[in-house]
Order: sequence, then C-alpha cells, then structure tokens
Amino acid sequence: MPRRTAERPPGQPRPLTERETAVLLAMIEHASEAKPGLASAATSGVTPAQRERWRAAVGGLVVTDTCGCGTCPTITLTPEDEASGASAAGTGMPGVDGGGGGSPLMASSEGGILLLFADERTPRMLEFAPVQGGVFDEFPPPAQIVF
Repeated sequence: MPRRTAERPPGQPRPLTERETAVLLAMIEHASEAKPGLASAATSGVTPAQRERWRAAVGGLVVTDTCGCGTCPTITLTPEDEASGASAAGTGMPGVDGGGGGSPLMASSEGGILLLFADERTPRMLEFAPVQGGVFDEFPPPAQIVF
C-alpha cells in the first residue's frame, strides 16, 4: 500500500488500491458488530439496506489519510466530493468521537483484527490492528479474513 511520500503529501486524496477495495467490500458484506462482553463478533445489527448503501459508496471513496504508526495499513476514507481539504485531523475517528455512531464492524486475520468504522451513509475508516508485534504494509487478502 502506498505510504506518504514526497510524491503524495499528507492530505492529498488518492484512490483505493485493489486490495483495499476488496477488503472493504468483504468487510461490508460479512463483518459483524462487536458486542461488549463477548469474545468474538456476534450477529450484526446492521441492516441489509445499510450494507447496500455502503457498497454503493465504495466507488466514490478516496483515501485521505493513512495511519502513521508504521505497523499497520489503516486508512481514512472520504467521499471524493468531500475530499478537498479533508484529512483525518479534520474528520476524526469515526465511531469514536460522534462521527460514526455505533460499534465498528469486526473481523480477524492471522496477525490482527480488522475494524470498519462507518456512518449512516458511507465507510469512514478501515483499520487493521496488528497483534503480538506484527508489522503489515497492506491488508490481508479477503480469503484470509475470518468473519
């Protein structure tokens, strides 16, 4: 996955990679909301209509920021028509600061946990949180994701 470089300064929107798009669509289709107190994701309260809105939005999303931790491929997503001047600093972390509402959708893969934060209209952040000191440059292939 492309990282910030001199050719792509922070805050300059870019298209999603093929892998990012595939993982995002898989998460929209199959991931479930985390339920407090449970060891794994449970049946999601997300409706089929909600998932369809998110799927329809994917083609119009751009990446407006990447995580700066150096160990994960986490990306902030913004609709292309909102992306001029948008950044993670301006949008905040969806689902945490009031921008996204409920619980994130969750899944796992060898080496980490995947989280999808979304608002009513569109996905806003796709996160891969490595566990046990792993370092990942890109999201796992959809076939390796456990829902």
